Amino acid sequence: MPFTRDADEDKKITNIQPLTPTDSDKQLTTTSNDELNFYKTWKYSKQYSSINTEGGQKPPPACGSPTFVWHLGIWHRASADEAEEDTSDLASQQSSTDAYIEERFKRFDIHNKKFFEEICKFSRHLQRLGCISGLEEEKLEFCEPQGLNPPWMNPKSPAYTHPFHACSSTSLSFTLWWHDENEDGESVRNAPVINPEYSALRVRVQMQTHVDHVTISFFIDAAKPYGEPQIYARTDSNGETHEQFGRRRLKIANYLERMREICGHQITHGFIEQDRFPEQFYPSPQRDDFSDDAQYNAALEAHRVEEERAAADLLKISDYFYEGIWEDFAKSFDFSMPERDNSSDDTIKETDSNTLKFGKIFANLHGVVMSMPGVNTQDHADRKKIVAEMRQRHGIPTPAEPLEVEANPGLGRFQVFNKQSGEPNTVMKSFLPFLRRMTPWADYRDFVGCGIFDWRALYIGAPGTTGSFHYRQEVASRWNEIPADNMSPNEQIGRHEEWSAMRYLLLTKGEPHREQIGRIIERINALHTMRLFALKNVHVIKNAGIHLQLIGHELDGALHSWSKKRREIEKQYDEFIKSAWDEAKNKRSFIKNIRKTAEWLDDFLVTGFETILNSNSSPPPKRTTVVPIPVMYVEHQRVNDLSDLIRITERRLIRMNAALDKIGRGGAGRILYLINRSKYYAEELNRLYPTLEIGNVDGWINYGQFVKRGLQPTFERIIQTGDRLVSLRERLQTITEMMQTSALIIESEATTNNTAQLSRIATSLYFLEIPLIFIAWPPIVAILKEPLSDTWALAIGTSLFVVYGVGRFISWRIAQRKSAVKVNEPNEDDPPDDGSNV
Repeated sequence: MPFTRDADEDKKITNIQPLTPTDSDKQLTTTSNDELNFYKTWKYSKQYSSINTEGGQKPPPACGSPTFVWHLGIWHRASADEAEEDTSDLASQQSSTDAYIEERFKRFDIHNKKFFEEICKFSRHLQRLGCISGLEEEKLEFCEPQGLNPPWMNPKSPAYTHPFHACSSTSLSFTLWWHDENEDGESVRNAPVINPEYSALRVRVQMQTHVDHVTISFFIDAAKPYGEPQIYARTDSNGETHEQFGRRRLKIANYLERMREICGHQITHGFIEQDRFPEQFYPSPQRDDFSDDAQYNAALEAHRVEEERAAADLLKISDYFYEGIWEDFAKSFDFSMPERDNSSDDTIKETDSNTLKFGKIFANLHGVVMSMPGVNTQDHADRKKIVAEMRQRHGIPTPAEPLEVEANPGLGRFQVFNKQSGEPNTVMKSFLPFLRRMTPWADYRDFVGCGIFDWRALYIGAPGTTGSFHYRQEVASRWNEIPADNMSPNEQIGRHEEWSAMRYLLLTKGEPHREQIGRIIERINALHTMRLFALKNVHVIKNAGIHLQLIGHELDGALHSWSKKRREIEKQYDEFIKSAWDEAKNKRSFIKNIRKTAEWLDDFLVTGFETILNSNSSPPPKRTTVVPIPVMYVEHQRVNDLSDLIRITERRLIRMNAALDKIGRGGAGRILYLINRSKYYAEELNRLYPTLEIGNVDGWINYGQFVKRGLQPTFERIIQTGDRLVSLRERLQTITEMMQTSALIIESEATTNNTAQLSRIATSLYFLEIPLIFIAWPPIVAILKEPLSDTWALAIGTSLFVVYGVGRFISWRIAQRKSAVKVNEPNEDDPPDDGSNV
């Protein structure tokens, strides 16, 4: 039954009684105006608009069939954010570090501002020529971001508060109305009007500004006149062309019909089930169908002419849809088409007036969106039956054409390609003759073909694929495969040129949903943009990976050499020390008894005097082993050799650090930034492409496989290069710290050895004093004899020397015990230290 409202429901709505005011409400109504004015709301935050619109950019444009898409990705030509390789001159000109940093900020801001100003000027140029006259359009404005004060407002603010300029609107979209050709079929310079004619083509422009780049997308919605519904057919119900259809729109419509006709023959004549070479468009005449040879030969000639005409028409259609229409558009709106530039990105030609100076195109896509009736499958019949039943059930009248062919007329489900019946593969193979003209050397490439958005559309393109082999390996010439010379111009001259726009074809089942198809196109363009930006500097990153590999090998070699030589030094000097200890033991064995007696007397005297000097002193320490002089010499040599080894290894590490800092322009930090940026866009690509709801078509590579099999190895290599860079940095830091720790240990051992040697020297001086005392004793006694008698002189002199000698000996032994070096004799059971613990 129809959707109608019950009369009782209207009565219920009209009989609603108003609420009775309460006492509190009455009290509020009697309040004076002065008291009511006190209650005010709060002000909006200055960030309300910016944070509220973040992440919610302008929606993609609505468009129908056919739609021609041109998508450009533009990044900075000169890298203003590159690290300075030699900043000594710049730094010397600045009074402080903050001033130097501020100068870098200004240089970047100036370049960034000029880059975005070029984008702003280009958008205003288009609006001035194509937007509705007198209508105020939204514009990109380049201004300082809100929330940051410029330095001149707060001189004490640090340099990092510099307010970099940015576009006030990160997304801009507007509509251009492209006037028709003149009577001679030539494009004329466009001009704004108040009411565009019916023949004018709708061109929707969408600009998106990012930190690193800008994207500009043009959508020629050829079937949407100004202020009128979309056109679904070239002719009306009477078979006549629409009034004031327009020469350019009529040309597009005729080309579409011819293209559908030629490609449709691939299905109706069964060519899709045969080999694609030699190329066929019409069935060949059979001799049995003609009465004589003359008629048969005439039919053969007519067939050859029709074949060549079909091939030529497809080439003409492809050239116009992907290049010709955009050349006419650029001519009408007074700007030049992109051209190849072999100059360096780091140089800006101020004298070159033919191209813009601060931006460079890195993504250039041309797409064609067109509807297809597809194959009349059972799924299509079921859908029509369900829609008819719903109309009959609810009493909905059947709409007149062309609404019947819309993708979503409001009832039933969307029209989709029937995967179970093989319809997607059938339709895509029927377009092989057109794909052959769309992409040069298409027959030797791997095409990406898949269903998207639950089979509502089919995507076909060849992003980044190259030919698998040369045609001369298979046939004598391309003329054996394609009629006449109706092939891509690059193929005709045998050139594999990759400096042209990447082309793709989007086929929808029936007329597309205007909003939905806009989202699909926008997502495809975004995927290709992210793919290309993720590969920016990929050659620099791959080169850095080789540097990291070699530096890593050098680090491994340095560490191996260090460990090996450390083991050799320890092993060599362990043998020397053991031999020195054995030799020292053998030399002192014959005076063993004298040594024991001296040690007993030494302990007795020292302990007694220590008790007298300090009653609370602790018991004397255990007697330590005195290090022999040969052992001390060997230890000294060992310390010197280890110090030399550490010094050499540390120099190698310093050279490795220097090599790491010289990787690429700006050093390892810049490379890591490039890697992280590529990693970000690669992750965005991997996150976004599954939202296409990709469906696999047998015999074709879908977009998911293209990303996983074609791009993911490169992305993984980029990520691994970043991980290896960080790991190598950490290893260098760790090994450097280990070397510094070893140097400190070696230095401590050297200090201990020096202390022991000083003690030896002091001991030697002590024993040198004894003969000097005996030499000096007779003169002193002789001097004392003059005032004293001989006996007293001899007694006093002897007493003085005895007291001095005993006191000197005791003080020396006390000092020696307190600073004694404890050196254990080598144990034969303990393995020698080979340095493997380092």
